[in-house]
Amino acid sequence: MKISSTYTVALQLLLICKHYENEKITSGFVSRKIGADPALIRRVMTDLKNKNYIESKPGPGGTTLKKELSKITLYEVYKTVTNDDDQVLKFYDMPTDASIFEKSIQRVAYESFSKYIESFYTELKSHTVMDIYNQLSI
Repeated sequence: MKISSTYTVALQLLLICKHYENEKITSGFVSRKIGADPALIRRVMTDLKNKNYIESKPGPGGTTLKKELSKITLYEVYKTVTNDDDQVLKFYDMPTDASIFEKSIQRVAYESFSKYIESFYTELKSHTVMDIYNQLSI
Protein backbone atom coordinates (compact mmCIF):
# COMPACT_ATOMS: atom_id res chain seq x y z
CA MET A 1 0.00 0.00 0.00
CA LYS A 2 1.21 3.43 -0.90
CA ILE A 3 -0.76 6.61 -1.09
CA SER A 4 0.49 7.99 -4.35
CA SER A 5 -0.32 11.13 -6.24
CA THR A 6 -2.58 9.10 -8.54
CA TYR A 7 -5.02 8.72 -5.65
CA THR A 8 -5.19 12.43 -4.94
CA VAL A 9 -5.46 13.15 -8.67
CA ALA A 10 -8.36 10.68 -8.94
CA LEU A 11 -10.19 12.28 -6.01
CA GLN A 12 -9.64 15.78 -7.35
CA LEU A 13 -10.73 14.72 -10.82
CA LEU A 14 -14.01 13.29 -9.53
CA LEU A 15 -14.65 16.42 -7.47
CA ILE A 16 -13.88 18.65 -10.45
CA CYS A 17 -16.28 16.62 -12.61
CA LYS A 18 -19.01 17.29 -10.06
CA HIS A 19 -18.27 20.97 -9.54
CA TYR A 20 -17.72 21.84 -13.21
CA GLU A 21 -20.39 19.51 -14.59
CA ASN A 22 -21.66 22.18 -16.99
CA GLU A 23 -18.23 22.79 -18.53
CA LYS A 24 -16.11 20.79 -20.94
CA ILE A 25 -13.72 18.80 -18.76
CA THR A 26 -10.54 17.55 -20.43
CA SER A 27 -7.17 16.43 -19.11
CA GLY A 28 -5.85 19.92 -19.94
CA PHE A 29 -8.72 21.52 -18.00
CA VAL A 30 -8.03 19.34 -14.95
CA SER A 31 -4.29 19.95 -15.29
CA ARG A 32 -4.84 23.71 -15.09
CA LYS A 33 -7.00 23.24 -11.99
CA ILE A 34 -4.73 20.94 -9.97
CA GLY A 35 -1.26 21.29 -11.51
CA ALA A 36 -0.75 17.63 -12.40
CA ASP A 37 0.67 16.53 -15.74
CA PRO A 38 -2.05 15.96 -18.37
CA ALA A 39 -0.56 12.53 -19.19
CA LEU A 40 -1.03 11.42 -15.55
CA ILE A 41 -4.56 12.80 -15.60
CA ARG A 42 -5.38 10.86 -18.79
CA ARG A 43 -4.06 7.67 -17.17
CA VAL A 44 -6.22 8.27 -14.09
CA MET A 45 -9.19 9.08 -16.33
CA THR A 46 -8.73 5.73 -18.05
CA ASP A 47 -8.75 3.92 -14.69
CA LEU A 48 -11.89 5.77 -13.57
CA LYS A 49 -13.55 5.18 -16.93
CA ASN A 50 -12.80 1.44 -16.72
CA LYS A 51 -14.69 1.36 -13.38
CA ASN A 52 -17.61 3.30 -14.89
CA TYR A 53 -17.14 6.27 -12.57
CA ILE A 54 -16.75 8.69 -15.47
CA GLU A 55 -17.55 8.85 -19.14
CA SER A 56 -15.07 10.44 -21.46
CA LYS A 57 -15.82 11.35 -25.06
CA PRO A 58 -13.08 12.43 -27.44
CA GLY A 59 -13.18 15.76 -29.21
CA PRO A 60 -15.92 18.13 -28.13
CA GLY A 61 -17.46 15.64 -25.68
CA GLY A 62 -15.32 16.03 -22.58
CA THR A 63 -15.60 14.06 -19.34
CA THR A 64 -18.65 13.65 -17.11
CA LEU A 65 -19.55 11.69 -14.01
CA LYS A 66 -21.29 8.42 -14.73
CA LYS A 67 -21.81 7.42 -11.10
CA GLU A 68 -22.95 9.59 -8.21
CA LEU A 69 -20.17 10.60 -5.81
CA SER A 70 -22.30 9.34 -2.93
CA LYS A 71 -22.02 5.83 -4.42
CA ILE A 72 -18.21 5.85 -4.69
CA THR A 73 -16.24 5.10 -1.52
CA LEU A 74 -12.79 6.50 -0.93
CA TYR A 75 -11.60 2.89 -0.75
CA GLU A 76 -12.99 2.09 -4.21
CA VAL A 77 -11.11 5.04 -5.70
CA TYR A 78 -7.97 3.96 -3.85
CA LYS A 79 -8.17 0.41 -5.21
CA THR A 80 -8.94 1.70 -8.71
CA VAL A 81 -5.76 3.76 -9.07
CA THR A 82 -3.32 2.02 -6.72
CA ASN A 83 -1.08 -0.86 -7.67
CA ASP A 84 -1.65 -3.92 -5.45
CA ASP A 85 2.11 -4.45 -5.32
CA ASP A 86 2.64 -1.16 -3.47
CA GLN A 87 3.52 -1.63 0.18
CA VAL A 88 3.93 0.66 3.15
CA LEU A 89 6.72 -1.48 4.54
CA LYS A 90 9.09 -2.93 2.04
CA PHE A 91 11.96 -4.89 3.51
CA TYR A 92 15.08 -6.07 1.79
CA ASP A 93 15.54 -9.81 1.58
CA MET A 94 17.14 -11.11 4.73
CA PRO A 95 20.77 -12.14 4.48
CA THR A 96 21.29 -15.86 4.94
CA ASP A 97 23.11 -15.24 8.21
CA ALA A 98 20.36 -13.06 9.74
CA SER A 99 19.76 -13.73 13.41
CA ILE A 100 16.43 -14.42 15.07
CA PHE A 101 16.42 -10.80 16.25
CA GLU A 102 16.64 -9.35 12.71
CA LYS A 103 13.99 -11.77 11.47
CA SER A 104 11.75 -10.78 14.39
CA ILE A 105 12.00 -7.11 13.47
CA GLN A 106 10.47 -7.78 10.08
CA ARG A 107 7.81 -10.14 11.40
CA VAL A 108 6.65 -7.85 14.21
CA ALA A 109 6.71 -4.72 12.06
CA TYR A 110 4.75 -6.47 9.30
CA GLU A 111 2.15 -7.82 11.75
CA SER A 112 1.73 -4.43 13.43
CA PHE A 113 1.47 -2.46 10.22
CA SER A 114 -0.96 -4.98 8.74
CA LYS A 115 -3.37 -4.02 11.52
CA TYR A 116 -2.83 -0.31 10.90
CA ILE A 117 -3.36 -0.74 7.17
CA GLU A 118 -6.58 -2.68 7.71
CA SER A 119 -7.80 0.11 9.98
CA PHE A 120 -6.98 2.62 7.23
CA TYR A 121 -8.95 0.57 4.68
CA THR A 122 -11.92 0.31 7.04
CA GLU A 123 -11.95 4.09 7.40
CA LEU A 124 -11.77 4.63 3.62
CA LYS A 125 -14.65 2.18 3.13
CA SER A 126 -16.86 4.19 5.48
CA HIS A 127 -16.62 7.46 3.50
CA THR A 128 -17.63 8.49 0.01
CA VAL A 129 -16.23 11.04 -2.39
CA MET A 130 -19.43 13.02 -1.77
CA ASP A 131 -18.44 13.32 1.90
CA ILE A 132 -15.40 15.27 0.76
CA TYR A 133 -17.41 17.30 -1.76
CA ASN A 134 -19.87 18.30 0.98
CA GLN A 135 -17.00 19.69 3.07
CA LEU A 136 -15.80 22.02 0.33
CA SER A 137 -16.47 25.72 0.80
CA ILE A 138 -17.98 26.59 -2.55
